[in-house]
Amino acid sequence: VFKMTGCQSGYHQSGNSCVAHSYTCPSGYQASACSSSQVQTGTTSKKCSCGATSGTCYACRAKTCEEQGKKTCNGSCIATSECCGGCPSGKKCSNGTCVANSFSVAAPILYSDMTVESQYVSGKTPIGIVFDESKKRAIALTQFSAVWSTAEFDIPEVANSSFANQASYDGKKKTEAINNYCKKNYKDCPIVTEVLEYETPGTSMGDWYVPDTGELQSIYNKKAVIDSTLKALRNASIATTELGQRTHWSSSEYDQFSAWGLNFGKSGNNNAGTWLNYNKKTLLNSLMIRPVINYG
Repeated sequence: VFKMTGCQSGYHQSGNSCVAHSYTCPSGYQASACSSSQVQTGTTSKKCSCGATSGTCYACRAKTCEEQGKKTCNGSCIATSECCGGCPSGKKCSNGTCVANSFSVAAPILYSDMTVESQYVSGKTPIGIVFDESKKRAIALTQFSAVWSTAEFDIPEVANSSFANQASYDGKKKTEAINNYCKKNYKDCPIVTEVLEYETPGTSMGDWYVPDTGELQSIYNKKAVIDSTLKALRNASIATTELGQRTHWSSSEYDQFSAWGLNFGKSGNNNAGTWLNYNKKTLLNSLMIRPVINYG
């Protein structure tokens, strides 16, 4: 279809003839749109050897495992619910993580559904360790470090005590009294701040409190079995902190300057199990605070 005036649209001259344009994609591009398993990274025009362009070419790459909603395992993609390489003996795959099968523990575990079991139950969520089953009290799996208050003052609603009353279980009431007084009088009371903001699956902020002297004594009396259970849970990939050797605050005041704390391990001249009244604001007295809950 060669004319002296040139080739008609869609053709180009090749020697003494007119031939139809033939369009191809350059290297690294494909003629079809990217598939659902690919990600488009660019486009260019299809080209004829004569230089004419028409249509679109697509640059595509394979989706990563993450872009597919999966995860990488030894160079391949697997479902996020799977465990890469399987799980070792004594553990099973649960939502992509190897977790321990059920096992017995030294102290009862409080779960997020407010049930108590004397064993770790795979698939349930531990939130505490029970230290008094009759009074339905449990400690949190973690603890904080803080001063009692940043200034010296008395909490009128919390009666001062010249001795650590080992029968008192009024931690909830005292924690609320400390918080109310400090808020009303613009005082900084770190002892209650973090505890009242603490929450877990199955509990809300305000459910946990600073233990009273009696509650703290009961915790100390069962320290060995509690720490054993916390350690067992940690070995099962559950975040826990053992009670350890630090001194722990109670919510009971000695006077306006100090409050009662219980030494959980030998420290200097003070033996484990010793009650002392510690200055509330001294930074050296940033004692431990273990949240407690009444799950009854």
